[in-house]
Amino acid sequence: MKILLLSQNRVIIEFIKIATRELNAKLYTLKSPNATLECKNFEAVIVDEHFGILSCKEMIPAQITYKKSILLTYDTSNCRGCDVCIKKPFLPTDIVKALQKKKKSILDDDEVESIKNLLAETDDKEQNIQKKVISLKPELFLDIIYSINPKRLRKLLKGAKVTITIEFEKGDKS
Repeated sequence: MKILLLSQNRVIIEFIKIATRELNAKLYTLKSPNATLECKNFEAVIVDEHFGILSCKEMIPAQITYKKSILLTYDTSNCRGCDVCIKKPFLPTDIVKALQKKKKSILDDDEVESIKNLLAETDDKEQNIQKKVISLKPELFLDIIYSINPKRLRKLLKGAKVTITIEFEKGDKS
């Protein structure tokens, strides 16, 4: 597991080192927003709120890919844009728990890939719009939409025109 820490604070860096040692993870530390890294893919990015004045997502360099973002902050009301928010002061065990917690996902990677393929299919010769009908129960559909990271959903549907029709069974009053 590779983890990126965006912080200039020596105490926070040491706490995160303790947590990553416990997880047998490799820690990369970025002490300046202008610094460069040899690695670009991470399981998680941990951001100290004092690393910059931007929001959590804006502080993470654009060339970095990651699965989870964690913000370390005194004010948990400023946690928009991050997957996990940890209130300062914190213990290394709080970091370990946050890193071990899996994101709830209804779709596995194969299902996401098949949906991408369905959306990407076009007939290049005729330039016709292909319609794909996917039947789901409304509750399952909503669970799927809410579980997908908005940034990932935008990438998934980029350039696609999506129409959603919800039909209720007769006698269903919900």
